[in-house]
Amino acid sequence: MRAPQVDTIPEFFVVNSLGEIYVGLFDGGCAKWSSDWSEGKPLNNINQLSTIKKMMKMEYGEFDIKVELVYL
Repeated sequence: MRAPQVDTIPEFFVVNSLGEIYVGLFDGGCAKWSSDWSEGKPLNNINQLSTIKKMMKMEYGEFDIKVELVYL
């Protein structure tokens, strides 16, 4: 019997339009950002990106903050 194929996603980092990198969550569940890229938290699930985008929209409303993923 053949093992099921698992799609792996390489680790990625999330960066906002201010050039800050995602480093985790504050106690209240808001995204925490840093300008020190060595503090970046690598992610490996694409659903995490959409969750972070939703958090940013709740936190900033329609403010023009973009969140993108970056492979390093």
